[in-house]
Amino acid sequence: MKLEIDTEDPESLRKLEAQLLRSLSIVRAAINGGAPQSTTQDVGTPRIVPTRTPHTDQRVPQGVVTDIWTAIAPNLNSTFTTSEFLKLGYDAGRTKSELRKALNAFMLNSMIQEIEPSAGRRPATFKKVAE
Repeated sequence: MKLEIDTEDPESLRKLEAQLLRSLSIVRAAINGGAPQSTTQDVGTPRIVPTRTPHTDQRVPQGVVTDIWTAIAPNLNSTFTTSEFLKLGYDAGRTKSELRKALNAFMLNSMIQEIEPSAGRRPATFKKVAE
């Protein structure tokens, strides 16, 4: 962040101070996980946007998850990688986002278990828990 400060103009210094205090309030709130103290914000002042909780929102509907599992599971080995899962999903006509969300849903529903997380270009390895 670059700031140009005119130390000769008290009025612009007061405005700058107010903007910086609002920004500081927002940064502190983001660090503490809460909302800023003041709810009034000027145009151009950064806003805190709540982040999504991983793997809990924007889930694929249960029917789609079941369809994906039914189409892909019989062709998967007992242990498989993300790449193998995606390849079978593409072959079944599914999109990458559907497949990624379904993979997360399978883990949440204890249908599969992650054995080894991905690292760099190496895909994650999973194990089937349920047939």
